[in-house]
Amino acid sequence: MNLALLIGCSRYSEPIPSLRFGARDAVQFADTLHGTCGLGPDEVIVLSDGAGGPGGLPTYTNAVRALARGRGMAETATVDTLFFFFSGHGYHSTRDGNEYLLMSDSVADDLEATSISLQTIVARLQEWEPRHLVLFIDACRETIAGHKGPNTSAYSPAVDINALLPAGNITFSSCSQGQRSYEHPKLENGLFTAALREGLSSVGRCRTLHELNAYLSRRVPELCRAYGKPLQQPVARLEPAEVLGLEIISAQLRNIWRSNLDVRDERRLGAVPRSDVGGSTAAIGVDFGTCNSLVARFVADGSIDLVRSPSGRKMVPSVVNFDRDLSYVVGWEALDADSTRPEGSVFYPKRWLGTPAQFEVYDKSLTPEFVCSLILRSLKRNTEEYLGSVGSVVASYPASYSIAQSNALRTAFDLAGYDVARFVSEPAVSAYLPVPGGKPDDEATMLVVDLGGGTLDVSVVERGEGVEEIKSTSGDGYLGGLDYDDALVEYVRDRVCELAEVNPPLSPYVEAEIRRESARRR
Repeated sequence: MNLALLIGCSRYSEPIPSLRFGARDAVQFADTLHGTCGLGPDEVIVLSDGAGGPGGLPTYTNAVRALARGRGMAETATVDTLFFFFSGHGYHSTRDGNEYLLMSDSVADDLEATSISLQTIVARLQEWEPRHLVLFIDACRETIAGHKGPNTSAYSPAVDINALLPAGNITFSSCSQGQRSYEHPKLENGLFTAALREGLSSVGRCRTLHELNAYLSRRVPELCRAYGKPLQQPVARLEPAEVLGLEIISAQLRNIWRSNLDVRDERRLGAVPRSDVGGSTAAIGVDFGTCNSLVARFVADGSIDLVRSPSGRKMVPSVVNFDRDLSYVVGWEALDADSTRPEGSVFYPKRWLGTPAQFEVYDKSLTPEFVCSLILRSLKRNTEEYLGSVGSVVASYPASYSIAQSNALRTAFDLAGYDVARFVSEPAVSAYLPVPGGKPDDEATMLVVDLGGGTLDVSVVERGEGVEEIKSTSGDGYLGGLDYDDALVEYVRDRVCELAEVNPPLSPYVEAEIRRESARRR
């Protein structure tokens, strides 16, 4: 379950100036949470002094009640992500060093007693015991007319940005230290809230906190320039580091955006020449490997025809390299591009299938399933150019794969447009091969050891009377040739640093060269 508490304050008592769109910010962000993040009507509490504030007015008492009410809601189910949003006035107190958010009934002559400190709000929200607490604060800390800071001399110290962004939480603030947070009538929102809602829409398509942070950092200053406002640079504090890849949109929308990610076409050296091997095709086999991939067809006469890539090679490295416009190359061309554009490389995404890992490329978060689908799509195109068309296929998978990994692999094939008739474990495929020195129909019990680029599988296979049966399988889904490469990379890096008398980290280009040389076949 996800929950949200949203507070929007527009009307204040003199001498605190009122705002035009604070209440509207909260109500419209509630719509964003419903439509984009998948929160239900009963999972969002809205306090606003405009139309559409079902939780009541944003007073001090109502805010305290809402914090207590949410704690009661959280007692009935586990809270995954808890969102807190505030649009209104705020200030930094020199009396106690705390950051305060002003409610609609705050009194200018005694702000500390009639406002709620951000530290108190965080402490009360933590009582809901969420796995993730995400704060969005659209408030400034200066005192000048025309922006979102109160025009009163009751408080005027500069903002303490470290106090504004509490440690250990996910906090987005609308402006940096010493800056102001603006709203504009043409947007009918605060600039930060407008950019936030845009980022979580089909315009920005931000799926993860990392993408949202990058989008806000770019978009808010753009809106300032477009609407003639001074610079407002949002800041964020995302802790711990692993939350960067946290997806905050609904699963349904995530799948839609994932399949329609703004990735351009694959750049290719040319078309694959048509096959000169005669005979009808009985089946297409796809070996999507962690390090290298291969496609073959089984011809009706019993022969096997391997599909080549545009470069003329049979094996295709499972690597993608993106340009800044998100056009991309696959395989050998990706390895070549890595020497000049290492920041655009994604190596061996298959290893991360079934995990929440994300690949960060030019401020975009790409899932392992999506990157794998680009490699599979390139293999499919090779096959289509080689054979003219691709029907159903048989694909192999490591025997040690978990259910999550197997499901993620199927998703990658689906995204690439394959019609997979069957997935077959790699030891079972190996068992179909003739026993050295024997006949195809010989009975045998075999130990199949499959040490691949990313996995190690050991299986006992029994064959007899035309039937292969896997009696037992064990292995390690995260042990393979890549780990040997990594060990060599580490050794070479240490030697380079020692000989050059430099300290790590090395430049991305040197690191890329070390990686290529360590993995290169002799």
